[in-house]
Amino acid sequence: HNLVYEHIFDREGKKMSKHVCNVTDPFETMDKYGADPTRWYLLANSALSVPTRFDPDQLAEVVRKYFDTLRNTYSFFALYANIDNLVDRAAEDKVSIENFLEKKAGDPDRFDSWIISRYNSLVKTVVENFDKYELTRPVRAIQHFVIEELSNWYVRNNRRRFWAKGDDPSKMRAYLTLYRVLVGVCRLTAPVT
Repeated sequence: HNLVYEHIFDREGKKMSKHVCNVTDPFETMDKYGADPTRWYLLANSALSVPTRFDPDQLAEVVRKYFDTLRNTYSFFALYANIDNLVDRAAEDKVSIENFLEKKAGDPDRFDSWIISRYNSLVKTVVENFDKYELTRPVRAIQHFVIEELSNWYVRNNRRRFWAKGDDPSKMRAYLTLYRVLVGVCRLTAPVT
């Protein structure tokens, strides 16, 4: 199946045309924002069946809100995982980081159970919609999940758990939960990015 846009309009809703001088150079756009954010923006902006208005300012906002939030959430995880030297410790035990954390983790806390439940609901939504070649709804759902639920809610409300001393079981469960959700989000976004 080929999924393509019929026309892409400028931010005012006029068909892009060299004659009108309202064409956005795709190579400049890719150089400035990247292919993945551009593709993500086009899918999040409107359904394939609706003519798309291309607005570089909105593309920049998608980069700032979604891609930067996802990157910052990963950076938060990586910062504290590096402080606790988790990768090297897992390698010493000859296990994956996930298995290492699983051995050290205590029981899930309400925050962990909640974000995993929300993630599982997201997976269901994404798979059902991708299977129907509906791309806008799952892209928006992933974006909402990362910004509002993962970053603004889970990470913000669990920061103190990551700051705990040593191999505190609650901290290890928070690491494990965030690790699993980040890997899962990357898998969900792979068809688009």
